[in-house]
Parts: sequence; structure tokens; C-alpha cells
Amino acid sequence: MNENEKFWIKESHKLKWFKKPTTAIFKNKKNKNTWFSDGLFNVYENCITNNLKKNLNNKVAIICIDGDKRAKQFTYKEIDEKVNDFCIYLKSFNQNIKTALIHASASITSVISMLSFSKLGIHFSVVFEDLPIEAINLRINLLKPDLIITRSINHTSIEIMKCIKKNNLFSCKIVSGSEKNNKLCYYYNFNKKIKKKKFNNK
Repeated sequence: MNENEKFWIKESHKLKWFKKPTTAIFKNKKNKNTWFSDGLFNVYENCITNNLKKNLNNKVAIICIDGDKRAKQFTYKEIDEKVNDFCIYLKSFNQNIKTALIHASASITSVISMLSFSKLGIHFSVVFEDLPIEAINLRINLLKPDLIITRSINHTSIEIMKCIKKNNLFSCKIVSGSEKNNKLCYYYNFNKKIKKKKFNNK
């Protein structure tokens, strides 16, 4: 094991792993580096749960810029409550969601979606809002998502709906963080204040 490997394996011990990695950097068949490829860990456990166990509940976990260009701070406790609430919402669909696509730039919508999917074990891909529709369509074709999260309903979102129909993804649901009365998608308020709920991941 060379010095680079020793350094990164040592750094990896700072994370909580379900399965600890034995290699840090591995070149795959396409000669591309993959990191900790034989390890297994959960982003939600490391980013949120572990910090709650350290009594960092009221410490700022993330700062987001909202649509009005205002900075908003969220504590670890607030993020945890929002994630639990969104997980409960997703479970209410009574659908086996295996893959999801997040169509939202850096925002509380994308943060809560990513952490919720991580907690539920759902594979997901993040697509920024300013990406060309052709590139978004390509990702939908490859991923074939069961669920799409979008921050708002706009021209690009309409094109996404056309792509879903074109690829016969009729069971795919779209959840929007705005447009409450829009009949084309489900609505979830990512900015609402959460009443404490207990989430049971079963």
C-alpha cells in the first residue's frame, strides 16, 4: 500500500461505514479512478445522524439561498425533522420507489430530497435546472425514474413531462416544491415548519 492509499484509508476512518473499504483508489476497466469502491456507507447517517448523536442539534448544518436571494440557515435538528417528514410523504404513495431524479439547483429542495433518498436507500441523480432539455431527457432515458422532484413548474418541467410520456414511464410521479394547485404534479412544501413526527423506515 503506497503513501496515498495509507493517507486516504486513514481519512476514511472518520466516516461511519456499514462495510469498511480496503482500498482508497481503484482504477476500473475504463481506466477511471473510483474511490473506496468496496466500501459501503450511508450519507444521511454520516451527515445528520452522527452529528445529532454528538449533541449538535442546534448547530447550523447548511446555509441555502432561496429564490429571493436570501440566505437561510438550517440546524441539524431542523434538517432531520424535514427529512423525516418528506420520507413519510414519500411512503404515502404506497409505491416501491427504486430510482429518482432531482431537477433542482442548490436549494433546500435538493438537500432534503438527497438526504431523504439516502435514508430510504433510493438511487438518485441530480440534474441542475439550467441543463439543456436534451441532456435532461438523456438522463431520464438512462435512469427511468419512478419519481422526479422539481423545484418549480416551468418550460423545462413541461418538457420533462413530455419525455416521461414518450418513454412510457406512466407510473413515474412528479413532486413539485411550488404550484400547489397544478394538476400535472403532486405538491410538497419543502419550506414549511415541521411538527415533530417519528419516521419508521419499514
